[in-house]
Amino acid sequence: MGHHAETTDCKAQRVTRCLRTRISGTSEIPIMATNGKAHYSNLQLCGSVWSCPVCAAKIAEVRRGELRHAVDTHLAGGGRVVMVTLTFPHYKRDKLEVLLDQFKSALQKLKGGRKYEAFKAAIGYLGSIRAIEVTYGENGWHPHAHELWFLPPVLDDYDSNTQLQADLLELWRHAALKAGFPAPSVEHGCHVQDAESAAEYIAKFGCEPSWEIARELVNANTKHSRDQKGMTPFDLLRHYLSGETSAPVRFLANPAQAGQLFVEYATAFFGTEQLYWSKGMKARFNIAKISDEEAVQESDDVAIEITTLNIAQWRSVLYARYETRGIVLQIAENGGHAAVHSFISTLKVAPKSRPKKSKCKPLDSVRAIKRA
Repeated sequence: MGHHAETTDCKAQRVTRCLRTRISGTSEIPIMATNGKAHYSNLQLCGSVWSCPVCAAKIAEVRRGELRHAVDTHLAGGGRVVMVTLTFPHYKRDKLEVLLDQFKSALQKLKGGRKYEAFKAAIGYLGSIRAIEVTYGENGWHPHAHELWFLPPVLDDYDSNTQLQADLLELWRHAALKAGFPAPSVEHGCHVQDAESAAEYIAKFGCEPSWEIARELVNANTKHSRDQKGMTPFDLLRHYLSGETSAPVRFLANPAQAGQLFVEYATAFFGTEQLYWSKGMKARFNIAKISDEEAVQESDDVAIEITTLNIAQWRSVLYARYETRGIVLQIAENGGHAAVHSFISTLKVAPKSRPKKSKCKPLDSVRAIKRA
């Protein structure tokens, strides 16, 4: 636990530098455009899918493409895809890191048993892709797994999802109990849905409406509906950033609690894969292995340079309000070189200061985004 926390805190240092610190400290910051969309070059990217909304959006776009390719290829070949959702009872007092470890243990127990192997053989199971997600609501943290199962076109012993769901629920209840959970309910423990639900899930995978690429930082304080049953981790982050201007949430004491919950989430999910492909699935669909760090890189090979910011100008952008970087990109897209430099000339000149030695702190990821 101690080593994990230490590693996570130090990892957060990369988030504090994301889209702030230059790759080459002596070089300027080009603003490039690809297909009309502006982005910065020569800036470090953290590649954190869990704690950085900007990198998370980029990574999700790559992973969504991988999912879509696998599903489309399988369906085009006459196969069938179903979406399986697994969850378990949870309570307000539960810590997310404990729940997550216990959930992973339950999944291992489910898939390591002989009965599960027999079940897979009966349905002609070819493989799966799993994502573990979490929301926070009235009953605290709610982890759940979505799995896309790849099956043959016809299931001799399963003419509907109803029987498949019933048999899988029995196996899941047994595994959850062995992992120390209360028995998952018939109503919520296991759901099996057809390809239409899988396609909808893929279309929405990783989408956070107000946290798309840098331009969306402008809308970071946009209020969202609080009537929903739960908040995603980035909903919690939005609420924290909004501060006292944010609409009240009935299951949160205040925005500061939302920040603490986001830190708890980022710590618990650190080191977890966003998507887990069962053995042989990437090879089956010719999916290349791309790391999160590779997924966030913007290629400048076909990009056009709009303008360049010198070091003093970049410091002024960082010294201004956090949404200024997104505003500069919007101006670059709409007005070009002259408009960018005209806008930056209106910003306050950043004071010169000596760089301080950084230390790992648990709230670094949240504070970095608030400064960003």
